[in-house]
Parts: sequence; C-alpha cells; structure tokens
Amino acid sequence: MPLETDEHVLAWFELLDTAHTGLTDPEAADEFAAAVRESASWCDPAAVEEFLRVLTDTGEGLAPVARVVAERSELPGAYWALYGEPAAETEADGDRFGWLSTDQSETLRQAWGEGWRDHLGPQLDHRWGEGWEAHPAEHRQLWLTDVLTELLNPAEPTAADEVDLDQLAEQAVAETLAELTDAEPMSAEELAEAVAIVRRNLQEAMNR
Repeated sequence: MPLETDEHVLAWFELLDTAHTGLTDPEAADEFAAAVRESASWCDPAAVEEFLRVLTDTGEGLAPVARVVAERSELPGAYWALYGEPAAETEADGDRFGWLSTDQSETLRQAWGEGWRDHLGPQLDHRWGEGWEAHPAEHRQLWLTDVLTELLNPAEPTAADEVDLDQLAEQAVAETLAELTDAEPMSAEELAEAVAIVRRNLQEAMNR
C-alpha cells in the first residue's frame, strides 16, 4: 500500500486493525474488505483494491492482516524500512515535489541549489508527459531514481548532438526572420553570424 507520511502509515494500520477486530468472524474476508473500503475514503481507491487483491492472492485469508497489526508498535519505522523513506514534505503543504524522499530532495538541493524545483519541473514534464502527477507518490519516487542518474550524470555530447544543435539554431533564426515582415534582408554573412549566436546560446543553456 503506497503511503506518503508517518501519519498516513499510522492511520492505515489503525484502519486495518479496526476493520479486523470488528469482524463477527475472524475469517470473514468479504466483511473485512467492505469495512476497509468504507473507512479508506482518504486513500487512492485503486491502491485499496490492489491491496485487497494481493491479500486474497496470498491464500492465507486474513492471517497476514492479523500478523501486521500485531506489529503496530514497530510503526512507522518498519513500513519505511520495507518500502522506502517518507517524503521530505507533503503535497498537501502546496509543494509540488513534496513526494520526493529526503535523500532525493537533498541530492537535488546539493546539485542545483535552493532553486532545484524550478529545474526539476520542466525535466519531468518533458520526460513523463502530461498527467504524471496523478500517479502514486511511491511510483514517482521509484521513477525519479533513473531520472536523477541521467540528470546528474549527463552523457557526453556526440557528433549527432552537434548536428542537431546546428539545425535547431538555423530553424530558430529562420522562424524569427519569418515573423519580422518589415526587416531588411540579411546577407549570407549576417545570417551565419545570427545562427552562430543562437547556437552558442543553445549550447550554453544545455551546459547549465
């Protein structure tokens, strides 16, 4: 079950304990599932259904629930030891990246300074596409591991990269000139100089 804060961990296991101890029959799996669904309105419904499915697939009935609620004194530490660190901040606090683990946010802060959020946002939007923020925080933390490796250890530019950069510069200059309908025609030398300037600016932006 993907959970994001210590409070969520404690609340989830309290929910399981209450649902289990309130059963008319300790093995009434359907009654337990109904009680969990009713009480877990604050959880992701898909995650709740996945939890119940996996519980059924164990073939042990409600025995796994009895075991985990018996170990509640070890929470929330035992949960994070198995499933990763809690987020450094919560999205409920208005932080778009509150789902990052403490280690992840600290790594980014060391690499990019206090403005790391401004750099990370466009990178994830580009790589993960629209709607990525709807995924559970646990999934995003796992995905970010590969992204951090790529961002903080970029590959050396290749000859192909250089050609692409030239094309981007030429395209940018051409589009700008097309918009300037009243501008005087530029000579070949002036065009080459404009392309070189744009290319240099693109290269500097990529190296930041």
